Amino acid sequence: MSTVRKPTPEDKFSFGLWTVGWTGADPFGAATRPALDPWEYAERLAELGAWGITFHDNDVFP
Repeated sequence: MSTVRKPTPEDKFSFGLWTVGWTGADPFGAATRPALDPWEYAERLAELGAWGITFHDNDVFP
């Protein structure tokens, strides 16, 4: 039987900036939403309790 776990304040969550800043573009079509400023949504993630962020390719530094 599996155990359901609930996050606690001691747990640390980090997010890849590309997972929240993705514009929705793919091989089948153009972007479906505007690009976001990574610094703005990094601050918003912090407000929501994110402990850290990770960078991928050219998220912040093209």
